[in-house]
Amino acid sequence: MQYTYTLTLKSDAEPGTGTGGDIINQHVPRNRNGKPTIPATHLKGLIREELLKIETLFPDLKSLANECCGKADENGENDWTTESCFHISDAVADENVETSFISRTSIDSELGKAKETSLRTTERIAVGSVFKGIVTVNAKEESRQDVAIRLAMLSIGTVGGNRTRGGGKCIIEFCNQQNLMPGDLFKRLLESKKEGQLQNKNVDFSQTETVSQTETVSQTETVTLRLIFEADSPVCCPEHPVPGNVIKSGFTIPASAVQGLILNRLNLLNENAATKLFNDENFRAYPLLPCAVSQQEKKENYPVPLQVSLTHKVAKLISDGETLEPGKTVVDEAIPPYKWNEVDGANPLKATGGVLLQTENDHDIELWKAGSMPHILSAHGVLNSIKKNEYDEEILERNLFQLDSIAPIVWSGIVRLPKFAAELFRKSLDNETESAVKSTAVSFGKKRSTHGNGKIIVLEMDGNENSLPWNGQPLEGKIILIVQSPILLPDKPSDPSANKEFKTFVENAWKIKPEKCMGTVIGIQFGWNRHGKGILTGKGKRVRACRCVMPGSVIIFNTNIDDLADKIKSGLGGGRNQGFGAVAVHPGKATKMYMPVYNPPSQSLKSDKTEKEMITKALNIWKTYQNKLPSASQLSAVRNELLLNGKDNALKYLEHQKKRTDQIWEIWEPCFGDIESFVKNNEPKLAAKGLKLLIDLKISEKN
Repeated sequence: MQYTYTLTLKSDAEPGTGTGGDIINQHVPRNRNGKPTIPATHLKGLIREELLKIETLFPDLKSLANECCGKADENGENDWTTESCFHISDAVADENVETSFISRTSIDSELGKAKETSLRTTERIAVGSVFKGIVTVNAKEESRQDVAIRLAMLSIGTVGGNRTRGGGKCIIEFCNQQNLMPGDLFKRLLESKKEGQLQNKNVDFSQTETVSQTETVSQTETVTLRLIFEADSPVCCPEHPVPGNVIKSGFTIPASAVQGLILNRLNLLNENAATKLFNDENFRAYPLLPCAVSQQEKKENYPVPLQVSLTHKVAKLISDGETLEPGKTVVDEAIPPYKWNEVDGANPLKATGGVLLQTENDHDIELWKAGSMPHILSAHGVLNSIKKNEYDEEILERNLFQLDSIAPIVWSGIVRLPKFAAELFRKSLDNETESAVKSTAVSFGKKRSTHGNGKIIVLEMDGNENSLPWNGQPLEGKIILIVQSPILLPDKPSDPSANKEFKTFVENAWKIKPEKCMGTVIGIQFGWNRHGKGILTGKGKRVRACRCVMPGSVIIFNTNIDDLADKIKSGLGGGRNQGFGAVAVHPGKATKMYMPVYNPPSQSLKSDKTEKEMITKALNIWKTYQNKLPSASQLSAVRNELLLNGKDNALKYLEHQKKRTDQIWEIWEPCFGDIESFVKNNEPKLAAKGLKLLIDLKISEKN
């Protein structure tokens, strides 16, 4: 079930991103169009918090939070058997909203003065602002999980930081729904029958299940589909395990994730069909790759992408007198000319990773460099575990981590599967189907309850054969293939040279000797699954690390291959059911770079530019004078006159400083003109805020 909700602020809110600079400690989160947002991760945390409150009051509902939000084991690793049964999007500003800045210091209760380095300035959103978002519940309507999630959302009363000080008071309502009171939903929750999430296995799909238990794979009719994934939230699919607290996404959604999506949906409808598909040798998926920045009405016009993350390496080939010649490497015409012989050979290699985009006419090919793909960096505070401190008290240990994700864009890929599975998969996307999984909404990557959500679209490939991975014209008189998903290698290397080992591997697998393999990179592939398939290790059901030829590596043949299409459809090497072995024919060299055109904001945001200018002026005064400014109490006297008696009296007070003792005037004289101008040229309330900032900075400097 999918619900649209609104969140209306009843007091100023500070939903800080967790990132900032020396002056502004926390900024309001914004989406790619500049609209302020309430992060989905924060909302999910509040939902879990409300469900935990229910658990404490009603022991019979003890497992409710884990059922709805997923759970982690004692080591903080995800327990993949219990994942979140809902996805919630960021709540995005529904109309123009105002933002402003507020500065605070922490007072030492014993000394009665500001604590050292305690001054913080945060951006806040004005009271009355309205935000809108979507929550998708992967469970039957009125089931225990569905009712619990709606109840938890309606129970959220505050968002953002400083909630204990009155900040972020809010009301959440569902649109186009009968807005039941939390009490009504709570009554339904107590009455609802506990159901396993996403279970609806009694749906009759007998008419579409065309493969019997005894039918062989060779008798299965296969179809090729193009999948379009229009992302609505950032996607994070890490390519490598990264130590520390920064999780960085690659620019591909792996073939294994695409297979997992299809298998999972089929399994929820018909376990027997999902098992058949998993074991079917004709089941082959390619990774989803970026193909466009924004969504368009005619889906068939999206360009077909091909991964070239390592293929188009621009090496400084000057060692041993080598030059850049056709056939020695694959370099697109879109890459600017490079003076190879003028560069020191000790310099590092350059690479232009990304995707080739093949448009409708099949002649216009563009290179979209990974460096120009839009990213979103977000920071999140998460609960790791409950531990005891030195006083044997239980405490919640939290950790701040960052996600470097790909911004919401459009992805595309190819999948080949038996006809019966294709029909079942389409059924799972049909909104008219009476099923718990009926929806085109899907999620990929990490943190799928808050990230990686979007709409999946299925297109037939009939009449567009030239766009298939196993079709293509010879390039420079040679058949050139590019690895699209990792190629599974033996655990022990057979040759110290990666290119030679890969060349021998291809020859043994396909019984055809390549002219050469180039740009070969051999690495370690990590992974996990929740179905227990493959060689698993550890409590988290992680797939054992494997040696692989990484995507982007190149295979070059100097002769035509009669059964090339069949070989590519079958894949190269083992591990098909884990997404390994996908290769594609090189479509041709790119003639130009793909320059993303971003949609401008649909609405111009109304923020207090005057206030921001005032803060900038105040900070400039601070940077100019710093320790030469009057004391905090002297500045406070000006501020009090301004607020209590108006601008004219504040200016008279400043003028009076010239007539006081020489010692006092000596303090005021250097900055007098700027302070007087600041008070004179700003509205009293704005000038008072600027003076307050200077006062806080003086207190911070003194302590």
